[in-house]
Amino acid sequence: MKSKKKLISILCLAFVICIGVVSSMFVFHKIGSQNIMEFYNVVVQKRRYEGEGWNDGAVYFAWLDGETFRYVKITDVEPSSNDNVVNYKAISTIKDSNNVQFTMDKAYRTVTAPNGDKIQDNNYAFVSVADMEALLHDDTFTAKTGQEKMEYLSDEHCSGNGRCDINPIRAKNGKNSIATMGDLGFNLVIYDEDYEAVKIDVSGTPAYYPDFWDVNFNWKWNDISETTKDSPVYLYAFLLQDTVELEANTISKTITSVKALDVSERAVSVTKVDNKFKITFSSNYYDNIEFELTDNANNKYYIRIGRINLDLKTFFDDETQQLYVATYYPSTDDYSDYVLVANIEYKDGTKELRTIKEPANKVEATNGDQVEAKYASAGIGLKTSFYQLDGIKRTQNSNVSKIYLTFTKKFDAKSTVFDGVLAGSGSGVEFADNGRGLRRVIGD
Repeated sequence: MKSKKKLISILCLAFVICIGVVSSMFVFHKIGSQNIMEFYNVVVQKRRYEGEGWNDGAVYFAWLDGETFRYVKITDVEPSSNDNVVNYKAISTIKDSNNVQFTMDKAYRTVTAPNGDKIQDNNYAFVSVADMEALLHDDTFTAKTGQEKMEYLSDEHCSGNGRCDINPIRAKNGKNSIATMGDLGFNLVIYDEDYEAVKIDVSGTPAYYPDFWDVNFNWKWNDISETTKDSPVYLYAFLLQDTVELEANTISKTITSVKALDVSERAVSVTKVDNKFKITFSSNYYDNIEFELTDNANNKYYIRIGRINLDLKTFFDDETQQLYVATYYPSTDDYSDYVLVANIEYKDGTKELRTIKEPANKVEATNGDQVEAKYASAGIGLKTSFYQLDGIKRTQNSNVSKIYLTFTKKFDAKSTVFDGVLAGSGSGVEFADNGRGLRRVIGD
């Protein structure tokens, strides 16, 4: 009888597994070759938050205090898969069971990178309730030193053989804050009394909105405390959106004025509407502008708005790395209206000017697929085309030190009309290799 029951159990289990496999096949068929990690972050981790790891509205925060491993359970954590809901926790409430408070000077530690460089690494971690409480009842974990425990959290020892610490995604820390997007399950900021944060967003219904500007992957609330004119916080907007709105969050001091620096009055206009500031750029030429913000206590803060349009993309053709420039332009235009100009500075000191008149027959579709086409839809009111930079790699072993890119309307020497530059003021949009491969220079 026992054998019969066991057989029935095995058959039932097999049936469940088959259903699960078929369901998974259906899901992956539906998303095609769309970024699987995006599917994991948006769907699986959100499901984990709601049902398995964080379903009680709480999360653990652990940190290393000298050689002592400390932790606290943070309660009343409201879930959110975007930035509409942010949980703010005052640093004065972050205390362990011995009433020892976490302080910002404990947030980072100096470690040695594989190449021998000394770098700053996080000295803290957010951990799900299920994982942390399992660890606290694990003799192997509790026997470790404080340093070993912190290192253990960043290894694959927890739910589903994953890391114990929760992925912050693209949340940004500041001088007086620690932030996490909680694997896209929740947003949480630990802040001290000097914290001041602002965000910029589109104004009204945008005529242009790129599909890569996914709110799930961009942290909007930026800590601007302790900024200076020479060391501003960088915020980003899409170039073809000529108007953005700036506002402070609900726990910050009130911003009373916003002023553009080092440009003429006609370059940028600023209008206050309720508690927001509407910032309008007079042309695409003004793509990297610094602003001074003043609060109701007369404190000064500094931000720089980088308006971006061009980006570098790496594809692999027959295992060979190929570098492309992704361009974005109004959907009412045709790719034949434009030309990409690349000023290239090589590491051996030589320079090269390339004028690329035709995009590659390869582009990235909205769902992430690579398709054979000169252009593809790229969001609200936009198309995208990719221009190949043949013979150039983006990696650290690139033979290029800098690239300046300009995306302009086509013209010829006999023409009396020039419709202007769409993207790339001055020498152009700069990408440089500062030891990490070619990256955008503005704030990167």
